[in-house]
Amino acid sequence: MARSPDPLDQEATRIGRRLDRFEAHGDLAQLPTAALLDQVLATRKTLNEANQLCVRHDQAMPSAIWFFVSVGSGFGSLFFMEPTLASVAITAGGVAGAFKSLYDRGRHLLIEQRYLGLYWRANAHREALAVEMHRRGIRY
Repeated sequence: MARSPDPLDQEATRIGRRLDRFEAHGDLAQLPTAALLDQVLATRKTLNEANQLCVRHDQAMPSAIWFFVSVGSGFGSLFFMEPTLASVAITAGGVAGAFKSLYDRGRHLLIEQRYLGLYWRANAHREALAVEMHRRGIRY
């Protein structure tokens, strides 16, 4: 069964493509004023979408309570493990849950860095446009 693509990941890809198109324009000084103003509107929209992407990703963060309970109980049970089969099975399950929680938290943070990179990239474009508009004497 095919896994459905993550909507946040699809949106991040779309934002990344839009940022690539902005960078393809090259030197902003060569753009006509009308095209520059179009870029301002597109960049403002892109920056807002990148911000919303970061907010929605932050809201989908794995539960901090589950993280600390599973890691604490998983690794803490190693200290109280008895040499019985049931104790070993429970401890192995707790350690597996702890590693799964660590994996989920790490994956979330890596994806968050990607989304934050898109946001800061869009913000850099906004600042470059502001500098170019200031250079031309257009109030931003």
